[in-house]
This record gives sequence, C-alpha cells and structure tokens, in this order.
Amino acid sequence: DIIEVKPMTQNMVTVKADDMAKSIASSGRVALYGILFYFNKADIQPASKPALEEIAKLLKADAGLALHVVGHT
Repeated sequence: DIIEVKPMTQNMVTVKADDMAKSIASSGRVALYGILFYFNKADIQPASKPALEEIAKLLKADAGLALHVVGHT
C-alpha cells in the first residue's frame, strides 16, 4: 500500500449577495461556508475575502437588514 499525504482540497462556493438576499427573504436564513479561520484562532484567512465582500454588498444594498451571525471554527 502507498499512502500519499497532501493538504485537503476545499471547494468552497462563494454565495452572491443577491442569492443571500433571496434566501433570507424566503427562509429567513442563509448558510455560508466560505469564511475560513486559522486553527485555534479568531483570525480570518485571506481566502475569505470573496465571501466577506459579498456580505458587504448585501448589507450595503439593504442598510436596514439586521443579521444574527452564528459561526464555528
């Protein structure tokens, strides 16, 4: 048997602001998986930038939107 060790590939899809808004309007929630943290830290990895930019677009488009954010690291 040959075992090759390599980093796990993450194929995260960034949810667009419009899709987030539609999901929130229809079900009251949206699940995002593109926000990555460093191990054992509250620091966000640079690879999270696309997801954070889409969240910013959502909040700019609807300034009255109030969100409750739940996350796990």
